[in-house]
Amino acid sequence: KIDGSLGLTYFTEYFAAIIGIPPDDEEKVQDLWSYIHPDDLGAMRDSIAKSAADLAPLELVFRLKAPLGTVRWIRNHSRPRRLPSGDIVWDGVGIDITAEKAAEDRLSYLAYHDPLTGLANRDLFATALLKAVNAAMNTADRLALLLVDLDAFEEVNQAIGLSSADSL
Repeated sequence: KIDGSLGLTYFTEYFAAIIGIPPDDEEKVQDLWSYIHPDDLGAMRDSIAKSAADLAPLELVFRLKAPLGTVRWIRNHSRPRRLPSGDIVWDGVGIDITAEKAAEDRLSYLAYHDPLTGLANRDLFATALLKAVNAAMNTADRLALLLVDLDAFEEVNQAIGLSSADSL
């Protein structure tokens, strides 16, 4: 609306469940800003303002605060239109992409960590080492690198079994 408030004219039972309100209690979502994750508020306000000014399509990815502190990721696709009152409304859809974001995060983690130990892999180590070397050179700080190597670990695998050796 012109006053900067953000409300919903319609929402599904699924949306109501995500934010923890009864689906027939429309008053509780008249100010949708209170449900937006604080880290997403600025970018969301900017995107909405630009969409309203240009009457351009709005595509957002943001987090909703759900009951008990959980967070749901939402992808919104909508188109604005101006009402005779001057208010702007967006017709569109919000899609819960929480599972998709979790899968992306897991893939990103696995790209740089060993799945067994959780330790950084060579790619992440090389990146971190380069940053540390550059930082040390720029600040004249000292840098130390410690290398730990286990000789003959294959013998441990054979002696106590893979699963026990992995735990070790």
